[in-house]
Amino acid sequence: MVKIPAEMDKLTANEWREIGFSRAEFEDRWKERLERDKGSPAIGSDAPDFELEVLSRAGKQTGTFLKLSSFYGKPIGLVFGSYT
Repeated sequence: MVKIPAEMDKLTANEWREIGFSRAEFEDRWKERLERDKGSPAIGSDAPDFELEVLSRAGKQTGTFLKLSSFYGKPIGLVFGSYT
């Protein structure tokens, strides 16, 4: 059995029904998340270095690349998402 967050551990059977899935289903999802997160950087650690291509204003490839490490010591914001 996987250890789930304390606030979820306290839910009643009725509260689980209101959420829309059972405790067992949540435990399965939580276990999958914990397994997936094993390869993730720890909170507060440095982000892994990566390189991305700079796109034009029209969204076309430019052939110019930048590396995260080139911004070392400078504040930056990273936004990851899907816009499809």
